[in-house]
Amino acid sequence: MSLDETALDGLPEDVAVRLRVGLGLEAGPLRITSQEDRLLSRNREICRQRLLDRVTAALAPPPPARRPSRPGRAARAKRLATKRHTGTIKQLRKPPSATD
Repeated sequence: MSLDETALDGLPEDVAVRLRVGLGLEAGPLRITSQEDRLLSRNREICRQRLLDRVTAALAPPPPARRPSRPGRAARAKRLATKRHTGTIKQLRKPPSATD
């Protein structure tokens, strides 16, 4: 089964653009094959289903933009505790003071 840009004629322009981009028709025609079954009719049905799935995915609206969140109280406390711990380890690495 093959699908090229001429198959999008007659569709509204915004839908045609979404399908062209979603199916990758700019690079060339979309070709779907199947050899899962011995029956040609069953293989054609599998190809139709795959095409339907690809078209549905191409026409699906994009997911909402991610809203960045701030770290919670526990995450901030853990980060500060880790910084304190690292600081004490570095303090212990120093040689004893020369004033002794």
